[in-house]
Amino acid sequence: MSGDDPQPCRPESAHWPSWLRVWGPTIVWLLVILTATSVPGKAGAASNGVDKFEHFVAYAVFGALLRRSWQLTGRLSGSRLWPAALLIMGSAWALLDELHQIPIAGREFELSDVAADVIGLLAGFWLAAYWQYRQRSRSTHKT
Repeated sequence: MSGDDPQPCRPESAHWPSWLRVWGPTIVWLLVILTATSVPGKAGAASNGVDKFEHFVAYAVFGALLRRSWQLTGRLSGSRLWPAALLIMGSAWALLDELHQIPIAGREFELSDVAADVIGLLAGFWLAAYWQYRQRSRSTHKT
């Protein structure tokens, strides 16, 4: 890791509050998504552009938070597989989230929702990386 990277917080060796600071926001956001998708809906109301935009935004936030948590645990440095790992984890959550809606009245499984989720997830990864790059370039120019 370079000197600019945040100090890693490894859950297996850290105290609970440190682990909670690293993963807490991501877990809370997943619970927000799960809660929102557990509310019964109106049949036929879900298949519009607004719905896809909501999926995109929710998963963009999730992607940024997932990248942040992964980075703070020190897992982004030294591995070229982290983008694939994050994509698999986020996509699995999106798929499970859609599957859990099948028995809920007025909700249904839609592959287009999963696609909007995954695109949002990738956008969140990218935006978080871009924000980190901008922060580093600003701190480099100040010295």
